[in-house]
Amino acid sequence: MKLLWKTMLLPKQLSVLSVLFASLSTSAIQANTYQRSNVLTPDLEEIKQLAGCYLVDYTYAETEAVDPNYTMDSRVYDANQYVVKELIKVVDEGEDYVRLQHFMQADSHRGDTAFMMRHHGEIWRKKPMYRYKYLGRFGENDRWAVEPIGALHAPWVREILSLDDGLRYQCLGTWVEGHKFSEFNCGAFAPIPGRESRDMGRSDYNTLSRQSSVISYGNSWIERQNNIKTQFSEGYKHALVKEIGKIWSVRLPDNECASVADWAEKRQAFWDILADVWRNTLDGSTDFNEVKMVEDSTRSDKINSLLTRYYKTVKDNPKHAEVVRDSLYKIIEQHRE
Repeated sequence: MKLLWKTMLLPKQLSVLSVLFASLSTSAIQANTYQRSNVLTPDLEEIKQLAGCYLVDYTYAETEAVDPNYTMDSRVYDANQYVVKELIKVVDEGEDYVRLQHFMQADSHRGDTAFMMRHHGEIWRKKPMYRYKYLGRFGENDRWAVEPIGALHAPWVREILSLDDGLRYQCLGTWVEGHKFSEFNCGAFAPIPGRESRDMGRSDYNTLSRQSSVISYGNSWIERQNNIKTQFSEGYKHALVKEIGKIWSVRLPDNECASVADWAEKRQAFWDILADVWRNTLDGSTDFNEVKMVEDSTRSDKINSLLTRYYKTVKDNPKHAEVVRDSLYKIIEQHRE
């Protein structure tokens, strides 16, 4: 579903909901209390505690042109057209990884639900053997290469998944030691975000050099981004403009996300199969070259059509589950060079 965010001509400042955060803190803590570990470097158990129901605010703005010929975009990407809530669930875990899945519910300011959607997923891996490094956009298609990590001395990789669970970007990072609040920093080259190509109508650049900091403040957390919008062509990166972004997540009582939790649970059996198919596909054995359009539709379009057809029956019907699994493999291969 296309997100229709409100974009306004505003001064170059980022919205901070500090007053609102303070008013929510007491009820949020009572609803789902975060337990900070006593070690300087958080581990998987602490990452799992990011799960919960959150009020979320997104803000992005261009701050400084890198290319002297670039004309700054005065718009601010701001999610305040809606009251946005996100349910974050632990949907998979192992000895060296945790997978968190974001589910979004966008309400009007009167409280009516405008839409629900399965947002991005993220996988936190401790001491992985490899990652898929984004190489850039070649023509209309994106490419990733398998990169061994052993010699890079990066103990963590944070994988951000696309809306259909495919590759988006995987950033190498570390936890900052000695800070009062847990902070994780990482960087990666990545495709242009959907918020830019889809919501803002941007086609003058195609990639993003990302630098992110994820900071946990107990029952709230923030992701700060310092990015550079980049035009990639024939292996060359041409930097255009700097961008600052903030994603504030403020914990709410769990019942605030009851509707989207119920919506997600009805579809989870399908998404579990999808995640397993991607896990088997992205096993580190080969690079991945994505083909955007095949037969006038995207990979995501095809997967969503399959979801609509089978999500009600796939959990209790083994034959339908087999059909879904086989179809997903075929769709992924269809959109792969």
